[in-house]
Amino acid sequence: MYDPGYYHNIYKEGKGIRCAWHEQKFNRIIDLLPNNKGLSICDIWCAAGTLLSELNETDFAVQRGFDISKSQIQYANTHFETPFRKFIKIDAFEDIQKINTKFN
Repeated sequence: MYDPGYYHNIYKEGKGIRCAWHEQKFNRIIDLLPNNKGLSICDIWCAAGTLLSELNETDFAVQRGFDISKSQIQYANTHFETPFRKFIKIDAFEDIQKINTKFN
């Protein structure tokens, strides 16, 4: 059975090579993000939403995750949705252009 939170759970376990890979990947991405307040960000192919779950509202006041997997989006919204963080199912990359939000 497919578990949409599988890799998120590995990451949060805090042990093993897969966890180390995800931790290094997320930390590197976060280190490269602008250091400003109130920005907007989108995560294309966000999967379970783990990357956005690591970001705070002060730095990124608008957070949107996009994925084609309904189960990943459901997992992300169940575990990480907030008033400033939403996850949206899309059918194709072009669907993002229909979202009426600008991202930094």
